[in-house]
Amino acid sequence: MPTSENAEAGTDRDATTPRDAGDDAPPLYCSTAGWCETRFPEDAEYFVDDLWPLEGTAFAAHNGIAQYDGTKWISLYDETIFTSIWAPNANEVWAGDYMGAVTHGTRSAGTWTWSTETVASPTEPEQVTSIWGSGPDDVYVATETKLYHRTAGNGGASTWSVDYQDNVPPNIFNNDGFRIWQITGSGADDVWLLASRGWGNCSTLIHKSKGQFTTLADCRTSCSFDTWTCDIVPVPSIPVMPDAFTHSGFLLQPGTLLSTNAGELFVANPSMQRVRLLPSGETEINRTPISGAAGISLWGLSETDLYSAGWTMLTHSSNALTGAGTFAISTLVLNGAPLVYNFKVRGTSASDIWVFGGPYALHKTAR
Repeated sequence: MPTSENAEAGTDRDATTPRDAGDDAPPLYCSTAGWCETRFPEDAEYFVDDLWPLEGTAFAAHNGIAQYDGTKWISLYDETIFTSIWAPNANEVWAGDYMGAVTHGTRSAGTWTWSTETVASPTEPEQVTSIWGSGPDDVYVATETKLYHRTAGNGGASTWSVDYQDNVPPNIFNNDGFRIWQITGSGADDVWLLASRGWGNCSTLIHKSKGQFTTLADCRTSCSFDTWTCDIVPVPSIPVMPDAFTHSGFLLQPGTLLSTNAGELFVANPSMQRVRLLPSGETEINRTPISGAAGISLWGLSETDLYSAGWTMLTHSSNALTGAGTFAISTLVLNGAPLVYNFKVRGTSASDIWVFGGPYALHKTAR
């Protein structure tokens, strides 16, 4: 069980003391670790499935798209239920939905213009699981089984095309269907595709550079109805990465991906994983045991400053990759009440970190 992190407990605003919200608005509270509520429009009930922060602003998605202006959230678009969001800048945003469509918004002279495109097949719709791009003209959309890429075409017109699709026929008996969880990267030549096979015990990690995809880790599963178990079957010449290390991850720096299997079902001994692309062209994969991590959502500024978010809580570690890493609670208790939601964490700097889930988007601006 994670322990309380006293180092984050001394802030200038007590958890039971509301922030000034005006005469008519309900109060906003902060936890003793400095995680503060942010205000959504009062005429709508907002839930946050995904959030993309930028310096000075952020975009949130679920029942619509909202943008944070530094003091409150402003509703921009409310016609769709969204699953994921990404923004290259404060004046452009992409959001994906459950049916394989993406909504694109751009702002000019203070006015937003919106368009919606169907990326997945209309006859076989798939949920958009992740969106990321290296810039406005280089955008990726991941559905459950395909990776789509949008690039500028001749004459300025942009088109979507399937950039990656797994070519291994699924075996229903072995429960080894391929599923994409996340697309992320640091630039056009450092693109990472996080996927898995089966019930998540067989991770697939793929890297794209200079237009070429390289499989960094993969395996197959072999299941038995007699024992009701599934075993991992290695793929020749490709490292095995078990235990759902590819459900979520983030780039600590170009060429270095951090992830964890904490919070996953059937994972008795959670670990932190670092995948690093070496100048020699080889891939270095290190795993270290950890304790106290909240869940698979991971973000941080360095190897000694990492946050893990999951069901009902957030934890922080300064030694997660040392071989005996521990995560301690960074409390989200507001006004004496714990928050019972599944949280994710993402940020841009030490003074701009977000923890979000359910009706909450908590913002930390001071350490």
